[in-house]
Amino acid sequence: MASGGFGSMQGSAYGSGAPPPPPPPAAARLGAAPPSYVQGPQPDRLPSEHSLLRSGGTNGYPKGSVNIWELIIVPWLFLALILVCALQGGANGYYVTLVTIPVVLLFLNGWFLRFHYTRGNNPEVVLGILVLTAIVISLSVGVYSVAKSLVEYHRLSQGASYFNVLPSESAAGKIDATTLAFTNASLVDGTRAFGFTDAHATIPVMYCVAPISDGFLFQQRVQYWAAGLDCCEARGNFACYSKDANDAHGGLVFEEETQNL
Repeated sequence: MASGGFGSMQGSAYGSGAPPPPPPPAAARLGAAPPSYVQGPQPDRLPSEHSLLRSGGTNGYPKGSVNIWELIIVPWLFLALILVCALQGGANGYYVTLVTIPVVLLFLNGWFLRFHYTRGNNPEVVLGILVLTAIVISLSVGVYSVAKSLVEYHRLSQGASYFNVLPSESAAGKIDATTLAFTNASLVDGTRAFGFTDAHATIPVMYCVAPISDGFLFQQRVQYWAAGLDCCEARGNFACYSKDANDAHGGLVFEEETQNL
């Protein structure tokens, strides 16, 4: 009776014309591709097939990606470009160039980043971030270099240079000078140095001057002075130049605003 019951149950399940039951879920997944690769809506835009310097692909790199050489060379090119602009602008007094070109490059790089970020082009986004870093670093270095050195270089290059100047010559005739070279007999008379301390300053500073002489002790009028900061006593002991510069006979002229101190 047990076998008859089993047979009758089989007959009722398969002999009545009903469809066979579906296979187990594990069997359904066996050998099938993952649903994420074959199902779901397709993206509206595909990743860009063009990199910054190259269209198409190269051997060893997927088509459309930025290779390692672009990630290295392109930021350095931007950095060098801005530093050259800072050098030329600072040395020639074109300070607008120092700001204009980096601002334009920042704007273009921002557009480049936004364009590729919205399209999911991660290699191009990484390239844009590296270029942005290079622009910021080069702009900071350029501004610092111009403020510390190139402004003074530009001022000196715009003035006149005089050679074989006698200390007794009138200084009024050389008011446009930025560099002076005195005769070999000229010297700084440190014994007649004078120091002045500004007591009203937050940090007291001693301003030091000493006359430039042609060797005569009783020179009627001092026309040129050597000057420095915190390098002398109230009277005498002028040491505002290096000991190795005892044979030097030239110097740079201070700016007019500095001379008024």
